[in-house]
Amino acid sequence: MLGLVDSGADLSMFPIAWASEFGIELSQCETREGMAASGKTNYFVWPPGIQAVFMGKTFKLAGMFGGTTHVLLGRRDFFVHFDVTFHEKDSIFTIAPT
Repeated sequence: MLGLVDSGADLSMFPIAWASEFGIELSQCETREGMAASGKTNYFVWPPGIQAVFMGKTFKLAGMFGGTTHVLLGRRDFFVHFDVTFHEKDSIFTIAPT
């Protein structure tokens, strides 16, 4: 899976079509209204979350679907597990396990 590291996202989000890829029925999700980069949006929340493995760490991402066409990795469920550093001058960022 590829995801965009999104320092502007509180929580991670997945495209709505990915729910079925994870075997999640949208009818079993909570429906919520919130804000995305594109403005006000409705999204579906899978309360158990999505188990992720990255750089040898296993953790849960918010099970939020909708409001994006890309996987967005947010601060409160992805960044908390890693040191994410943006090097603006060099146009790069680094990710290291905490």
